[in-house]
Amino acid sequence: MEESSHVYDRNGNELCQFWKQKRTVVPLSRISKQLVNAILAMEDHDFYHHHGYDLAGIARAAWTNLRAGKIEQGGSTLTQQLAKNTLLSPSQSYWRKLRELWLARKIEKRYSKAQILEFYINRIYWGSGFYGAEEASQGYFGKSASDLSLGEAALLAGITAAPSVYSPHAKLDLCLRRREVVLDAMLRHGLATSAEIEKARQETVGVLPKPAPTNRLAYAADAIRAEVLDTLGYKQTFAGGLRVYTTIDAKMQLAAEEAVGNQLTRIEQEYKLLKQGTGAPSAVTASNKTDPLQGALLSMSAQTGEIMALVGGRNFVESKFNRALYGKRQPGSAFKAIVYAAALNAGMTPATVIEDEALEFRTDQGIYRPTNSDQTFSGAVTLRTALRKSINSVAVQTGQAVGINRIVDLARAMGLEGPLPAVVSLPLGSGEATLFEMVRAYSVFPNQGKLVHPLLLRRIEDKSGQVIYEAKPEAHQVLSPEVAFLMTSMLVDAVNRGTGSGVRAAGFQMPVGGKTGTTNDFRDAWFIGFTPEVVTGVWVGYDQPREIARRAYGARLAVPLWTAYMKKLPPSATQFSRPAGIVEQLICSETGLLASPDCDVVSEYFTQLNTPQEVCPGHRPEDSEDTLGIQTGQSLAGDSRTGQGLH
Repeated sequence: MEESSHVYDRNGNELCQFWKQKRTVVPLSRISKQLVNAILAMEDHDFYHHHGYDLAGIARAAWTNLRAGKIEQGGSTLTQQLAKNTLLSPSQSYWRKLRELWLARKIEKRYSKAQILEFYINRIYWGSGFYGAEEASQGYFGKSASDLSLGEAALLAGITAAPSVYSPHAKLDLCLRRREVVLDAMLRHGLATSAEIEKARQETVGVLPKPAPTNRLAYAADAIRAEVLDTLGYKQTFAGGLRVYTTIDAKMQLAAEEAVGNQLTRIEQEYKLLKQGTGAPSAVTASNKTDPLQGALLSMSAQTGEIMALVGGRNFVESKFNRALYGKRQPGSAFKAIVYAAALNAGMTPATVIEDEALEFRTDQGIYRPTNSDQTFSGAVTLRTALRKSINSVAVQTGQAVGINRIVDLARAMGLEGPLPAVVSLPLGSGEATLFEMVRAYSVFPNQGKLVHPLLLRRIEDKSGQVIYEAKPEAHQVLSPEVAFLMTSMLVDAVNRGTGSGVRAAGFQMPVGGKTGTTNDFRDAWFIGFTPEVVTGVWVGYDQPREIARRAYGARLAVPLWTAYMKKLPPSATQFSRPAGIVEQLICSETGLLASPDCDVVSEYFTQLNTPQEVCPGHRPEDSEDTLGIQTGQSLAGDSRTGQGLH
């Protein structure tokens, strides 16, 4: 028998089922005796007294068919029906009838009456997509088939003759009249007492409404279904009665869905993307009715790659496209983390100084002039400051110094598979990536330079409990632990005092690093952030790329969405680990060299091989002591002071 496959989250809670025929097979001992008797009363009251067929019944049916000139009755026993439904075609002919009799006799010889009843009651169709007594009982009454009352059992038994007609979801009044026929048959054949029948007639049976299509858990379930299909094929996935144990956390999945829905509504209201005075999605302006604002979220363990939550869009019923897995978009400034990782790989340090100034590049497409989001330039800045403030001109110059091809190579090693054009503007995120790829890439930083393979499945068992698939976590080194730590420290700074400072302003307390991203004309808003244990990315935009709104930066759209979800995580005291090869040094904030007595001093991290050796030569005489200060102890837990920049 085809049996539904059951899917569970990481804590053993059932998430969903996959089926071709929605069936859960249970032993006869877990099926109400009342239901068994009701079925026998309607289908075969002499079941225990024949050997597979009823000659008197066959004779009556043959006479009726002869008088009618066609086949109107079959005279089949319950065993014959089982043979027909399991092994034969539904076409009516005398030859098929003879084969049915022969098979029924063989079934009766091989199996006990209890086994035949168990096969039959688990196999037959009960309407509304339910196969077998257990699914019918759960679907119509929300209870196990072992707990059915006589009134409920009689109602179910009345459905099987014509499920599309007698299903309570089709016509409840007709179904209840059919129940009376069943109760009469039970009384007539001595399968219930008159007192029991009278009590059942007075019983009010509450039927659950037919489940409506739902968005809850849907994107995660659809992704899991695709993984199981790819692993085991169609037949086992939809008919094998599998037990699929996944990495999804149902509680965090629902929190993610709630965060995406609530924050998209907030954005529509704040930026007046809805008609004035309303907040209902149906009230969006004409341009948004066919292309509503969308969002996506993906959250996974930084160390194992196990995906905890996956939201691919706003409404699965309306759009099944999973934007988290398959939506290729420009990542904007979120790509800069990869650029600066390549720079550190090439020998630069967080204290390397580059001039933030107006630039001009000659390209095949003409003159390219990168600008900053605030249209100003800051002069000499360190790479740490440039990433914290998301300074575009410095990112472009870093790309030129490191080499675009080297950046592309690292991006590929970190899991980005989409188009990455070798152009001057690539460091500003002019390539394409999915949210899945960006989250995976950022997991390298808190995971000491190791790239993990994201997982949705932990293990799969067949219906007998035998393990037929078990995930094998994969990870390989793409950055040194020292470079990964330096990038983590810079991204922590970007959250504590930079473009991601909204995370702290919203009250998120755990150690966190991350980077915002905004693309040209405000078409895409990103934030990819991580704690020592969890990396989560979010994206907001339209499916057909167009401006979301003026000044719709990642800091204003994506950061609140990310934070709303991450605040639902259980608190953790885990800190970012610091490799032994990292040293901390006081340097001049302006030159990045070892600090001299008249420098504005900051504390910076370096690898042992790249610690600055040269002492700052000093500053202009007009620099007064009043302008000097000291920042020490660049903590990875950081503070919540707000810096500048909203890119």
